[in-house]
Amino acid sequence: MTVLRQAASAALFRKNVVFDIYLNHQATADAALLIVGFRVIDYLWRVVLDGRGFSLLGLVLWPVGSLMVWIVRAGVCLLVGKLLFRKDSRMATIMRLQGFSYLPLVLTFLPGSIGLIGILWFLALLVFTTAEAMELTWWQSAATIAVSVVGLYILSPLIWGAYRLF
Repeated sequence: MTVLRQAASAALFRKNVVFDIYLNHQATADAALLIVGFRVIDYLWRVVLDGRGFSLLGLVLWPVGSLMVWIVRAGVCLLVGKLLFRKDSRMATIMRLQGFSYLPLVLTFLPGSIGLIGILWFLALLVFTTAEAMELTWWQSAATIAVSVVGLYILSPLIWGAYRLF
């Protein structure tokens, strides 16, 4: 429960909680579990509401895909920070803090504009946590997140399309 409490406090943009997560190296695994838990619930929610057939493979691949996006986004942010802003951050720190940003995406389970609010809240929280993780200003962090989103659109066909090569 402590992890969910930390994620909820971080979602409220509390710097002291984000700093505690920043210092806790074991929180990277907690962030991964938060993402996996969210995506498992998301998959099951979609199965129930959309009437999709349940697939064990889908239940496994849905969270794994999210973990891959999480890792790639953190890597792109690290690359942008090093190349554009000359920041020397650690990948695990970026991953840890960005992983705790996923909690507002729970609102995407709800219909209509509430889901959109969850996505916007998630993006704002990504900017906030990336600024803390990489010691950037808010506009540098916003640029870094924007580049990471564009980078994900470019890299995702390469990553998820690679299975067709084998």
